[in-house]
Amino acid sequence: MRILYRQREASDLSLLGVEDCYLKELCRDADGSGAGKNFHHHREYELHIPAEGEQVYEMDGKEYRLSFGAFLLIPPFCKHRTLEIRGNFRKYSLTFRGDRITDDPRFAPLPEGVAECLQRIREEKARNRTHSAKLIENRTFEILLLLLRRCGLREDVLPPLPEDGEDARLNLAKKYLSDNADQNLSLSDIAAYCHLSPRHLSRLFLASEGISPVEYLRDRRLEGVCTALRDTDLPLKQICQSFGFSNEYYFNAVFRRRIGMPPGAYRKMHRNK
Repeated sequence: MRILYRQREASDLSLLGVEDCYLKELCRDADGSGAGKNFHHHREYELHIPAEGEQVYEMDGKEYRLSFGAFLLIPPFCKHRTLEIRGNFRKYSLTFRGDRITDDPRFAPLPEGVAECLQRIREEKARNRTHSAKLIENRTFEILLLLLRRCGLREDVLPPLPEDGEDARLNLAKKYLSDNADQNLSLSDIAAYCHLSPRHLSRLFLASEGISPVEYLRDRRLEGVCTALRDTDLPLKQICQSFGFSNEYYFNAVFRRRIGMPPGAYRKMHRNK
């Protein structure tokens, strides 16, 4: 038996009403061991997920043949026993105490994604890095949620998740422009990154900033230029090229129009200060 996860206090699994959760990996050779046990029961829920071989259970006079691709939920105090084990049997067992889910055994196909989560847990357990325990807990939460939903877990219906509004798309565009102020971006380039039409993007900027996206980009460039003029000794030509201006004449004209003085005078003024 190998313990892959043991629930700690204040675990996220508590959101499911789950306590004292253990995820174990169990292996048995094909020698019939475990078969013919007397009936027994537990105070906890048991979830069995086979990975290899086959195990036959008996509960309430019924047989359940458990193999890869299915899972079995055994509720608390439900008497059961193993009748037969076939092949080199390996399974995962999740035991936990929790809110009442069902009084009857549940045998169902394994939901999509559970097998992958179990594989990732085994890999992360072997990796044993700083954040491995949290990743294993998150995967265990996902497994339990998927299986309990298949078993009829009741969940509150919440209002629909909000769609990404225009504010979010505008902020995405502004961040993109600020991060790439040194690039020669066109309106089409900016719109394509935000998955908007150029016309729609322009409307958003005019309503929020009072200027076009291209003018917003120009202002971000000028902010970078001003910082370079104040804090470095780089030549004006190099600063001009670094922030995507095509030539010094255009650069000087834009700077004078927006700042109110030539770049050289701006640098000199701040150096004197």
